[in-house]
Amino acid sequence: MVMNVPEISPDQPLAGIDVIKQDKLQRTGFAAAAVAALQRVSTTAGFVLSIEGPWGSGKTSTLSMMEQLIRADDKGGSVIVHFNPWLVGDRDSLLRQFLSAIASAIELADHAGNAKKVAKEIQNYAGVFDFVKWVPGAEPWASMVKGVMESAGRAAGGVADQMERDIEGQKERLEKALQKFDKKIFVFIDDIDRLFPLEVFEMVRIVKAVGQLPNIGYIVAWDSEYIRRALKSAAVPRASTYIDKIVQVRLPLPAISTNSRLTLLNNAIASLPEEALTRYFPKQDERLQSLYFHGLRELLEQPRDITRV
Repeated sequence: MVMNVPEISPDQPLAGIDVIKQDKLQRTGFAAAAVAALQRVSTTAGFVLSIEGPWGSGKTSTLSMMEQLIRADDKGGSVIVHFNPWLVGDRDSLLRQFLSAIASAIELADHAGNAKKVAKEIQNYAGVFDFVKWVPGAEPWASMVKGVMESAGRAAGGVADQMERDIEGQKERLEKALQKFDKKIFVFIDDIDRLFPLEVFEMVRIVKAVGQLPNIGYIVAWDSEYIRRALKSAAVPRASTYIDKIVQVRLPLPAISTNSRLTLLNNAIASLPEEALTRYFPKQDERLQSLYFHGLRELLEQPRDITRV
């Protein structure tokens, strides 16, 4: 017979209405500091913050705690957007899907006129780049106009005509609409480190392209070492510096304390079937304690390591 599963699973991110109460790794303070850094999001500029740690270190749980803290202290009704590029599956669709996710979240959160205006301008901005194979910011705007019109021809109607008149004007219209929008927009981007290298490069370029849009804060969760290797394999020179130019604040997850490691292990053991907890050997508990304090503890660097053990 399986005993009741404890509140925290070492292999599943925190979930539910109150994830703060489920924090067994003492990371609520870290999440609060990260949310405080998001105060730099303003009507004049956007802001990019990264939560960094190896795969399985608890980044998704930290994002959940950050979201709860934002909602708890949210007097203006901020818009929360979740985007997981790993679920898109099509590198060419990343930008369009990314901007569409933001537009949809704004429309769902606020049905007022300003919200509809912002959502429409975001969709128009996404439509501009349906005609191009690169992301804005990779080249000067002036040189992009020629490339756009060569690839799209003189396609009639809507965005194509508007793009021909003034491609940068579309970006300016979006910026003005966002400046008038009286809500902060926080975009949580998870699982970038599950993408293939070229997809990583594409997603990082997207963040670079839209990172300065006003009133929007971007929170990316990734393994920075994997991102660096992926960018390097995509022939990006000085990959580490490239990341620093995109992300304004980089926050590595704190190491798990000795007490937290022991708590996770005890919870995991308590969730085993009764047969696994039956005493088969003399001094069984002492043997397990000796094993833990003479080497096993050092192997449990991340929550997911508990599951492997």
